[in-house]
Amino acid sequence: MQPIDNLAILEGNSSYSNDNKTASISVRVNGTNGKAKMDIVANKIENKWEYQKIRIRIKKSNKEIEVIN
Repeated sequence: MQPIDNLAILEGNSSYSNDNKTASISVRVNGTNGKAKMDIVANKIENKWEYQKIRIRIKKSNKEIEVIN
């Protein structure tokens, strides 16, 4: 996977809930399998973000890779 550029973050989607302690983020990524989206769900616990889910959705093949589930 290639590094995420600054525009990918700006073009992505994000939402916060639970008094801004839960974040759901989706950003575009490019890698050896083509273009994809990375979905992230995290919770802020005692000023530290803990990742609950990280998933890569590859556009071309409709394949999903669970990084953290």
